[in-house]
Amino acid sequence: SKEMYVTKTVKNMFGKYDIVIGHDESNVVLFPLGEDGSIDDPVDIFKLDGSGPKSFQMSSHAHSIMKAPLADFYAVCDKGGDQIYTLYIDYEQRGLRQCHGSPIKREPGTAPRHCVFHPTKPYFFANKEAKTVASAFSYDENGKLTGINRCSSLPDYMTPPEGIDNTGICIDQEGKYLYDLMKVEGLVSVFEIDKTGGAIKRIQSIKLPYDDPRGAAISPDGKYLLVACLKGNHVVSYALKGGRLAESLSAEFACPSPGNLAFFQI
Repeated sequence: SKEMYVTKTVKNMFGKYDIVIGHDESNVVLFPLGEDGSIDDPVDIFKLDGSGPKSFQMSSHAHSIMKAPLADFYAVCDKGGDQIYTLYIDYEQRGLRQCHGSPIKREPGTAPRHCVFHPTKPYFFANKEAKTVASAFSYDENGKLTGINRCSSLPDYMTPPEGIDNTGICIDQEGKYLYDLMKVEGLVSVFEIDKTGGAIKRIQSIKLPYDDPRGAAISPDGKYLLVACLKGNHVVSYALKGGRLAESLSAEFACPSPGNLAFFQI
């Protein structure tokens, strides 16, 4: 919205004053941890730079960050700039560095939102806030992403909506299936991941009983997918069999505005 910017006067190179529009910064901040696990003051800030054609893309917006399990870099989805950054930590200089000279550009106006890595193979997956598509990539040890394929998150009979749609994304512990949430339709779509090439293929879409799914997590035993429905004020659980969701709920419980889920094993 227009309330997201500020204006200021700046003298240009010709000595005249211009009105310049400024936007909030979007940063990745590096914090060191103390020996007791406490968070110390930040030692470096990596500033994202970009914008997109949609009204909410006036500046970069770092929306998610994930660590590659097979390499020493992080992937950052910038939904405001339609791009994905890969960053690594320079431990000697205590700083964040970009793996390559520029981030990976995505289709204008699609807004990359959430991402996950395959647990045992060099594959990377991301969805898009403004387009009902999930994308698969391969990566190398230097943080270079290479596109494999992309696949619609919607059944063929459904028309893609305008505006914000795809929200959360998660992957099963064995890296066989990818789960993508869609806000407008209230769907969970399941993709099968090709084990030899990393390509994805949608195999199922389930309509949820509550509105606005935002986050999902798979139980540690791999038997259930839990989904947080923000505006529906419920968390729902589905049994998993062969990666697919059961047609009916296993359980549900009321929870005010749930946005995300995580399991913690003691």
